[in-house]
Amino acid sequence: MFTSALTSSPLTLFSSSASHPLTLFSIHHDAALPDDSFVCLLADDSSLPSPPTPQTLISPPALSESLNELQIKNSALSHDVLHIQSPTIRSTYIRCPPLGSAKTLDLRLPWIHMQVRNLNREWSFEIGIADINGREGRIRCSTFQVSQYIHPTQQHTHAYQQQPKLYSTVPPLLHLPLSFPKLAPETLTTWCTVALYIPSILPHFSSSHLLGDNDISFSYPLNRFSHITSIKVFANCRLRRIWLSDTGNPRNEPWEYGMYASS
Repeated sequence: MFTSALTSSPLTLFSSSASHPLTLFSIHHDAALPDDSFVCLLADDSSLPSPPTPQTLISPPALSESLNELQIKNSALSHDVLHIQSPTIRSTYIRCPPLGSAKTLDLRLPWIHMQVRNLNREWSFEIGIADINGREGRIRCSTFQVSQYIHPTQQHTHAYQQQPKLYSTVPPLLHLPLSFPKLAPETLTTWCTVALYIPSILPHFSSSHLLGDNDISFSYPLNRFSHITSIKVFANCRLRRIWLSDTGNPRNEPWEYGMYASS
């Protein structure tokens, strides 16, 4: 999709405040669960407009019972956001490029960032990648696996490798654990920024100790990172922005990439 385009850093793929935020994405949901599986735009601080009946929103987790009404309101964002929910996570997601498209993203910026709100349910996202030899792989980060959480700042979450698993699918899948920060009395919001540096992850595709017993002979070394081919964000989360950059420092991003509380 972006092969011939100028991909300067940062490059936004999704912004919930854009006039047509899902132009580059396809939307998928579980048709067998019309009440619970859906994707919609709403205001984060009010959860309005409500989705059409019979759809029923799940609510973000409360920060603390000791907070007053103003503090609870200020823990939300003064932005429209994308709400993605479903009991069946893998069947409800957004994807770029749209499913069925013959194109790939072909984006060569090494950092990917997502501004997400924890809905206190299991959540996952997946990134398709390719190396300089054209070999492809998939990186899936999810809260399905228990992992310790380490963060350099209160609102900047880094996915990292603890108990990852490698599967010999086509293309191979590297599953990494991800955890939202635990809520504490001093927590200001359940929003955070997830950031991944893709080149640092590629060596794990050739790590035999990450394989299961049935894949012990599997070998799939990926060479130097070339580009991102696709992005999928699954239920359950609220999503404000997805962007790519050549740096992992959020201080280098434009002011509009910041998250601003309601007032």
